[in-house]
Amino acid sequence: MKKCELCKFPARLHCESDQANLCAECDLKVHEANFLVARHSRRLLCLTCQAPTPWEASGARLGNTVTECDACVEGGRGGSEGVVVHDEVFADDDNYFDGSRAECEGGDEEEMEEEEEDESQVMPWSPTPPPAASSSSSDETS
Repeated sequence: MKKCELCKFPARLHCESDQANLCAECDLKVHEANFLVARHSRRLLCLTCQAPTPWEASGARLGNTVTECDACVEGGRGGSEGVVVHDEVFADDDNYFDGSRAECEGGDEEEMEEEEEDESQVMPWSPTPPPAASSSSSDETS
């Protein structure tokens, strides 16, 4: 099992720029440090075998997502039946480790729910485009 380079908990992501495997919590700490490191592209590691997957993203907060590599999906080695990527629903896996230290240290379930609410982001969507800029071609002289 691949371990986080910083804390030795199970790794969830690989950052090619840093050449490091990181857990979700350490990835957040490292990549929210400034806007330059937030641009590092990271790949999720397979939930089953921890190989790099096609899932790639950048940004300070990637959220808690899981995925599997193509080999595990095609080979039937997957253990993530019931896992919905991006919705954070882990129906068949009560023992799923999300990389947070609170979970390892016996954190309060209520406290973890509050953290999940804090991580939720709602982006407003405007159904109408902004008004077009108008230009004036008339000359007004006094």
